[in-house]
Amino acid sequence: MARRLVFALIVLGIILTSPGCWSRREVETLAIASGVGVDRAEVDGKKQYRFTVQVVKPGLLAAGEAAAGGGGAGGQKPYLVASTMGDTIWEAERNLATQTSRKLFISHTEVVVIGEELAREGTQPVLDFIQRKHDFRLTTRLMVAMAPADTTLMAAAGLEQVTARAISDMADNARRASFSFRLTAREAIAMFQSSGTTAVLPRLMHIPYGHQGPPRGSEGLRLNGAAVFKKDKMAGWLSPEETRGWMWVTRRVVSGVIPIPVPGKPGEDRISTEITRATSRITPRIQDGRLVITVRIYEEGAIGEIPVPGLDPGKPEVIREMERSLAEAIRVEVLAALRKAQEEYRADIFGFGDAVHRAYPRVWKEIEKRWHEEFFPHLEVRVEVEARIRRVGMSSKSFIPK
Repeated sequence: MARRLVFALIVLGIILTSPGCWSRREVETLAIASGVGVDRAEVDGKKQYRFTVQVVKPGLLAAGEAAAGGGGAGGQKPYLVASTMGDTIWEAERNLATQTSRKLFISHTEVVVIGEELAREGTQPVLDFIQRKHDFRLTTRLMVAMAPADTTLMAAAGLEQVTARAISDMADNARRASFSFRLTAREAIAMFQSSGTTAVLPRLMHIPYGHQGPPRGSEGLRLNGAAVFKKDKMAGWLSPEETRGWMWVTRRVVSGVIPIPVPGKPGEDRISTEITRATSRITPRIQDGRLVITVRIYEEGAIGEIPVPGLDPGKPEVIREMERSLAEAIRVEVLAALRKAQEEYRADIFGFGDAVHRAYPRVWKEIEKRWHEEFFPHLEVRVEVEARIRRVGMSSKSFIPK
């Protein structure tokens, strides 16, 4: 009897002290954010932050999926885009409570888009907001838009129903061309905090749709190129080719197509080679009292297209000539990115400073504060590329005989 009483008291104590569902949040009461945009705008002569959120409408989203995609039920968009202003980003975000009937739920945010004007003024407030806010996931994708972030989130979603989801999936798919890359908020914060490298963020561009897209006058999005930063301020842009040059060095190249000249046939015709594997290594050395960086890049590829008749890629001399052309094409992209970083931006986007820090910590301690402005712009960088063509496709010869 006493044992049963003790057991009952323990169970009762557990029931009374358990928190239960006091902090529950029903999905019907939440405004689930899919994308966030932050801009700097002037209101009545005063600079403020504009916080834009794209909120999904689950009912219309489900109806649109059931109808094989499109714009939701009855032609309505399956999302809402709302913007508010504030002296700080947090205040602007909280001011959304005056425009929506539901509490903003930001944990499912897929992308954060920073407008170009704010990026050039400084991204520190955005990164601080993301890192400090407890329900913001650091796996959220971060990028810079050439247009204001609010108009970017209102752009056509292409094959998807929600623009933020389209941008997130675009970041994954863009790796197939290696003219852009995906970057999480955690990775971006690590870049900004490093003294041996400067941050590089993906670039979002607006493009007009053609006949196959939405009605004329609407705009879609393209993810290519990158934004270069000095400290937390944007210094300028990298072209798609310069971005891939940076990606070769930082080991971000996954795939892509590189056109090369036809061996022995100078002209406009090009052979398409596909990147199948790529890696790189950065090696700092002190030679004759000077710091020298050697970048070694190794790439493997496959032939994807031969537009001229009579070329036999099965011949060793033909393959060797292709490999030399391929290595030179890669080297040109790397040197273009290096030239832009050293001469125009004076910003070490490659992480050479981090490599020096690891190899020569005492030397780095002496030059760390002067690295980007004094040492990096005049740094000797040697680029060595080894390219190998491993496959020639389903046919070993040209489709049309000579």
